[in-house]
Formats: sequence, structure tokens, C-alpha cells
Amino acid sequence: MVPISTAAIVAAFVVVNLAIVVIGYYIGVKHVDRLLDIEEGEANPDFPPGFRARERERIGPLSAEDIDDIDEWESPSERDRHRASGEADNRRD
Repeated sequence: MVPISTAAIVAAFVVVNLAIVVIGYYIGVKHVDRLLDIEEGEANPDFPPGFRARERERIGPLSAEDIDDIDEWESPSERDRHRASGEADNRRD
């Protein structure tokens, strides 16, 4: 067995730690850059167009009946009927 000197172990440990710090710094800078892009409105949206509008229309969690009736939501009258039927149940005071 070849003896490994303490200096070699310390050097390897330092190199690994520096690599971890550099990678972490790079990831952090990229994350902050992405957050700044989002704040300035320059970033590409992560959601498809119209998602936020549909999200605002949703009143609460879907029931099993709502999930069964999703195909009927294409017509505005059905969507309004579903919205009106659950509106009182989903309000929080």
C-alpha cells in the first residue's frame, strides 16, 4: 500500500471544496439573474399564454364532479354554471 501524505489529502480536500464553492456561486448568480429578468419583465413566461387568466377564473379546488365534467367546460354557459354553483361554497370569510 502506498502511503498518502497529509499534504496530498489536504490539497485534494481544498480543491473539492473550492470546486463546490465555485459551482454554488455560479448557480446562485444565474438564479439571481433569472429573478432580475422576471422582475424586469424580460424573462420568457414559464406558463402558456392565457394560463394566468384561467387561474384567476378558478374559484377553488376541483371536485370529483368538476373533473368528470371538464369536457363540458368548453362552452361558456357550462363554465358559468360551474362557477356559480360552487361560488358560495368556496368563499372564505
